[in-house]
Amino acid sequence: MTKIEQAVDQQYLPYLSAMGLSMWQLRDQRPSILPNVQLQHFLLKNSDHVTVAGLIIDPIEPGESEAMTLLEAMLSAIHLMHQLIQQDNEQLQMYHISSVLIYLLMGKTTVQQLLQVDHDDQSLRQCCHPLKNSQQAIITDHPSVLLKYPQKKRQAWRDLKYFLRMLEN
Repeated sequence: MTKIEQAVDQQYLPYLSAMGLSMWQLRDQRPSILPNVQLQHFLLKNSDHVTVAGLIIDPIEPGESEAMTLLEAMLSAIHLMHQLIQQDNEQLQMYHISSVLIYLLMGKTTVQQLLQVDHDDQSLRQCCHPLKNSQQAIITDHPSVLLKYPQKKRQAWRDLKYFLRMLEN
């Protein structure tokens, strides 16, 4: 520790001790917010059954048939079909390095885990977020949220149209 660092520590010692620290500690820049959460991973295919994107979503439980129906309707509206890949996070990370270049992220947990950002921040909507290996992600609301708060459907539709424009580019 340099003399400057020691002087800073001495100056802030009462503050540090009140927080239970003996010295300043650097935080990780992007901490993992919600580790080991089971996410669902789908491939999105066009009408020719060609994979065009990926979908990572907070789990839709078996009893949430309305949410699954809404998800299917949302994807159908932009002429896409989904195929479940798996739900194991280790396999998800391995698959995440695939040839899929753009992902649609649905749900607060998914967005927080993969992007380490607050899903409710409206400035995150209708823009691409970088993932690994030149992949991009676009976020929108989970179908269960849209069922609970129908007023959010308009924004979700805008997100889907943006996602479709990005697929076409």
